[in-house]
Amino acid sequence: MMLPRGVPLNAYRVDNMVNLKPFENVGNRTAAILIEKGKKTDFPVPYCIWAQRPDSEPVNMDMPLSRVLQITTRDQRRARPVRATDLSSQWSAGGDFNDTVLQRLSGSSRYKAHAGVCTWLNSAFWVEIVQPVGTRAMLVRNITRGAKLPVPETTAQIETEFLFPLLRPRDMRRWFAKPSAHIVVPQDPQNPAHGIPEATLKRVAPKTYDFLNTFRVQLTNRPGYRKYLEPHGEPFYALYDIKRYTFGKHKVVWPRISSSIDAVVVSIGEKTIIPQETIILSHATSAEEAHYICACLNSSPSQIFLASYSQQGGKSYASTQILEYLKIPSFDGNSPLHRQLADLSEKCHGAAVVRDQRKLEKMEVELGRVAARLWGISAPVLHEIEAALCKID
Repeated sequence: MMLPRGVPLNAYRVDNMVNLKPFENVGNRTAAILIEKGKKTDFPVPYCIWAQRPDSEPVNMDMPLSRVLQITTRDQRRARPVRATDLSSQWSAGGDFNDTVLQRLSGSSRYKAHAGVCTWLNSAFWVEIVQPVGTRAMLVRNITRGAKLPVPETTAQIETEFLFPLLRPRDMRRWFAKPSAHIVVPQDPQNPAHGIPEATLKRVAPKTYDFLNTFRVQLTNRPGYRKYLEPHGEPFYALYDIKRYTFGKHKVVWPRISSSIDAVVVSIGEKTIIPQETIILSHATSAEEAHYICACLNSSPSQIFLASYSQQGGKSYASTQILEYLKIPSFDGNSPLHRQLADLSEKCHGAAVVRDQRKLEKMEVELGRVAARLWGISAPVLHEIEAALCKID
């Protein structure tokens, strides 16, 4: 931490009061940091997490400190950069076991995470199917419920070639995903980063073009379109954050806004499942590799690693950065340990489909043990991790 002209700053204490909510009728996330000018920060930094005691009266701004101390708990931790080689990386603040977790799990992975598809106008692209029309078209209705920007509700035909299952956070939970809507994707199949030229879409999919043209004014006025796509000559209906990996045969997906990692494997059925922008995806080369990645992400060591540096419930809790910080070894089909993790993920997916919670919990405990072996975490440390996760839940 430095001021301009290289003046160092020493952050020597942090008090996290997010869960305490000390200010009435305010929705912000409160924290206090003590900084000394002229010295460098010496890690680890004392990091105190304040919380309300169960069944105690709420904290209010007029309450004396002595009473606040009586009705709160203060979890004393130590914070250090999640990536030891990058002092500007996010801080990880965990319990006594946190140094071990950071040492074992922190690093980089060859796996990459990407955001889902961004439309900037969901109500023009998200649709529900009314009924099939022959073999090449569907009668659809755009979804306007809850739309931030008003567009007219429109029922029209769409060529099935440009209609894909849409995955939203409401459609998924850990180990399970089932799309409940569809999305119109007018992108070039050979190069999905680009929209199909208008002249081409008019010729090959006139119904789809007419449907999108209904919202031409609203689509052209999308701020993101004007900033990122229009300057590069993209058609008015082009989408953003969509590339070849979006159409990968095997993907691991999880919601970005969450209080835990809730990953699930989605593979191509009749058509590719397209995640929306608040869902993160990572492409795998095989179903077994996808299940291996999913097992690593959903395991208890990974859960506590993420919780140590990211704010639960925040908009970037489980963002694309997780695979920049979490060291997931590359999948090796000849490794019994890697195959065991993939197998456990498959079984967890099966249990989630039938909502067998007892079986799922039992397998997740086993998953934690196997993942601990992957990262070289001892049984006592794993026990501390599991206890810490119980407190978080």
